[in-house]
Amino acid sequence: MLAIVYVHVFAHNSINFQATRFYVFSFVITATSKLFNVTSDVYKFTSLHVIDNTGQAIATGPGPGLPAPFRAAATYFRIELRLVPRLCSLRTDIGINPTKFPPSSNRAVYVPVPRVQNQMDVSITRQMIMDQAHHKEIIAAMAALGEEFSMRAATRDGEPDNEAYEKWSKQQIAKTQFQALEQALTATYVGLQQGMETPNQQLAKLNMIRYKGGTMMYDSVATLFGRIATILNGLNHENPPPTNLSDLAGVAFQAFTQEIKDVVAEHLETGAAGPLLMDYPSNLSRMHRLRERAEKEKKRIKQIVGIANSTGQIRPNRSYIPGQSAPPRPGGRVFVLFHQPEFQGFRGCQGFQDDRSFQAPEIKTVEPSTPQ
Repeated sequence: MLAIVYVHVFAHNSINFQATRFYVFSFVITATSKLFNVTSDVYKFTSLHVIDNTGQAIATGPGPGLPAPFRAAATYFRIELRLVPRLCSLRTDIGINPTKFPPSSNRAVYVPVPRVQNQMDVSITRQMIMDQAHHKEIIAAMAALGEEFSMRAATRDGEPDNEAYEKWSKQQIAKTQFQALEQALTATYVGLQQGMETPNQQLAKLNMIRYKGGTMMYDSVATLFGRIATILNGLNHENPPPTNLSDLAGVAFQAFTQEIKDVVAEHLETGAAGPLLMDYPSNLSRMHRLRERAEKEKKRIKQIVGIANSTGQIRPNRSYIPGQSAPPRPGGRVFVLFHQPEFQGFRGCQGFQDDRSFQAPEIKTVEPSTPQ
C-alpha cells in the first residue's frame, strides 16, 4: 500500500528521492503504525451494543451480570468506530505533523462474539459491554480464547462483511500515509540532516560557471535567477523560509562572473555584517532590484558589443591598379572599448547572453519560520 502511495507522491512532487526513499518510508510507517493496531488510541469505540442474528440490540437486563438468554442470543458486537488519524505519532525529526492528517472518520462495525457451548463466553463481562472505558478489554478477552477480533462492515444488503471493512480501512490508512509521505518528502526536499541540503546550503553552491560532462558552461543572468527561484519555490506555507535565510542579493552577486560583479558592484545594497536581519519580502525585493540592475547592464553591454562589431568589420581588399582606379579606402573604424572591466574576458559577455530556452519560475511569497 505504501509503495502505491509513494508513486503518487513522487509524481506529484517530482523529487528524485532514490537515495533516501527507504529512510523516509521507515519514518512514515513508524508515524502511522497506530493505524494498524485497533487497541491504540487512534481507534475509539464510541458506543457498543450486542445484537442478535436479526440485527436487533439485546437488552442487558438490570444486572449485576448478564442473563443466560442474553448470552444465548448474542451474535455480534455492534461498535460505532471512530478512526482519528491526527492522534498518530508526531515525528518532527522528519517533518511529519499528524495535526495535518485527514480528519476523523466513523464507521459502524460488527465483530462476531466468542461463543462457547452455544452462548457468549463468560469472559465477556457486563462492564466490558456497558462501560465505554472498558470496551476494548473485549479484544484481550477474545485473544485469550484464541479468537480473532475481526471487524466487519455492513454491505448494501445489510450483511456484515470483512472485505467491506478492509476496503474502508485501507482507504483511510492510504489517505493518512499519503499525507505523511508528502510531508516527509517536502521536509526532506527543503533540507533535513539526512542527505539533503538546507536552502542556504543550496543557495551557497550556485555559480554562473558550471561544468557538465567536463565542459564549462555559463548561465545567463536570467538562468541564474531562475535557479534561485527554483530553490525558493521548494518552500511553502507548511515549510516556510527560515528566519536565517541568506541574503539573496548577496548570493546572486557571489554567483556572478567577475566581469558582471565589476559592473554591478556599485549597485549592490550593503547590509550589516553577517546574516541580514530582514523579513522574507524585503530579502526578495533586494534581490529583485539587483536582478533589474544586472538586466540593464546586460542590455547596455550588448549594445556596446553590437556597435563594436558593426563598426569594426574589415572591408575586403580590392586590387589597385595605378592610373586605373582610386586607392582603396581604409577599413571601418575600430573602437578601443575593451579596456573596460566588462570586456576583460569572454566570460562576462557569456554571462550576459540570453537563454531563450529558459523561463524563470515565479517566486512564491511565504512567511518565515524558525531557523533550520
